[in-house]
Amino acid sequence: MAEPLGPGESITLDGSLDEAVWRRAQVASDFLQIDPDNGTPATEQTEFRIAFDRNTLYLGVICHDSEAGEHLTRYQKRRDEFLQQDDKVQWTIDTFLDGRTGYFFETNPSDAMADALMGTNGQNRQWDGIWNERVQRGSTGWSFEVEIPFRTLNFNPNGGTWGINVSRTLSRKNENSIWMGWARNQGVSRMTNAGRLTGLTGVTQGHGLDIKPYVLGTAQDAPVRREAISGTGQAGVDLFYNPTPALRTNLTINTDFAQTEVDQRQVNLTRFSLLYPEKRDFFLDGATFFDFASPGAGAGGNNSQNNANLGSDLIVNPFFSRRIGLTDGGNEQRILYGTKTTGQLGGQDVGILHVRTGSEHDLVGENVTVARLKHRLLRQSYVGAAYTRRDPDAIGADTRQTLGLDFRLATSTFRGNQNLAFRGWSASSPGMPTDVICRL
Repeated sequence: MAEPLGPGESITLDGSLDEAVWRRAQVASDFLQIDPDNGTPATEQTEFRIAFDRNTLYLGVICHDSEAGEHLTRYQKRRDEFLQQDDKVQWTIDTFLDGRTGYFFETNPSDAMADALMGTNGQNRQWDGIWNERVQRGSTGWSFEVEIPFRTLNFNPNGGTWGINVSRTLSRKNENSIWMGWARNQGVSRMTNAGRLTGLTGVTQGHGLDIKPYVLGTAQDAPVRREAISGTGQAGVDLFYNPTPALRTNLTINTDFAQTEVDQRQVNLTRFSLLYPEKRDFFLDGATFFDFASPGAGAGGNNSQNNANLGSDLIVNPFFSRRIGLTDGGNEQRILYGTKTTGQLGGQDVGILHVRTGSEHDLVGENVTVARLKHRLLRQSYVGAAYTRRDPDAIGADTRQTLGLDFRLATSTFRGNQNLAFRGWSASSPGMPTDVICRL
């Protein structure tokens, strides 16, 4: 159960759980091993607590270690780097308690931060939420405090109960332990086995409106050459609004992607094209609602660093957002405006996107439309459809359309506690053969 902060109370983010609210908060512990001794108690004790105020969720974790000090394994410090060899703590939050969607976070003793959106068909690790943390290391282990503004998360303020799970990796012992779901076919990312976080009352997402304007300009003056002052300038804005707690809308006008980080260099030794991950905020927000059932095509293709190693016969990806704003020759094309709606409507997951690109410098503008619908079945299954349309302005240019259908029938209680999933998908485009694939 989450512990509310009292009047005048606050949490200083320093990694030390010394505030009074942490002493009152209910302690969750008794982690069980996933590896190497499945189902036995963890060799080192892990404790976590949850606190909150009206605007912020706080997580406090203590990782006891009888051989701490220099024995902590902590190589990575970069944001969103995979912590494969490090000591680490991972936690997941299912804000709608649906067992299908959620948020993933992890950190290590060096204060590295990583996060991702979780969807039915995988994670989108390119998403960067607004949150902060501090780590403290000592002779008896390490601890950390996390603050996550409620505005970072989509949730129903009247729900009151979330799914939550926490796992810990002790690298030098090759030990992975978890609070709930210790069986090897479960794990921290399977929210159907998560614990319950209760008591979240009186919290707010604010007005549900974010505004991100920008102004970009250049000027030059050369009095010696008697040149007049010249320059360029442009402005734009991104709007994010939640009409309901489960539905999010986006509007971008004259979009600027100057804040986007540079792609990591890759070497392609295959005959398949590289699929670089999406890094632009407008396309990342709600990306999991556009995912498709094909392996490696999750989150609209934004989840994959390079899908080529899966084999081209396995990839069915109707929507890859990195193609928007680029010509076939790889030249940048300005986005005049874009709109998007993603979220949940009753028993449906919906995603609708429309983007208009500009015509300049011999580049042909076009309209790009994407629609995605998934109807939820039972606890972990769905049937869905995806439609894409790319309509260039050039006279005589062909309008390219794609229609995809997919389904996933899954259960985590087959023969008691076994996973069973059967999925299939079909995709077709005028003038192209239809792909139909099923997989158990």
